[in-house]
Amino acid sequence: MIEVVSGTGFDHIPGEEPDPTRFGDARAARSELQISLLRSPVPNLSWTQLWSSLSAQDDSIYDGGDHELDTGGKPCTYRYLNVALENALDRDAFRERVIAPVRAWLDR
Repeated sequence: MIEVVSGTGFDHIPGEEPDPTRFGDARAARSELQISLLRSPVPNLSWTQLWSSLSAQDDSIYDGGDHELDTGGKPCTYRYLNVALENALDRDAFRERVIAPVRAWLDR
């Protein structure tokens, strides 16, 4: 699963609509590419049980390492990668922080 979470640098003022002219530059914004890698020997792993297991974890699950989860008695390995947008836009940084870890995950 790959999810792009985009920050605009816009500070919301209650009662006002976002004004795109006040958005920050994409490279300076808090945008990030979030990648969740999941592996399980169990076919048809329940997404409900998976998300329940993930939500019960502390923040250490987001450290980029492998984490063994129990999803309703079914094993699952989870790894989370977070790449700041400025690194996702740089070819070498993208290869190092996204392509290489994902390729290594898939090659196991």
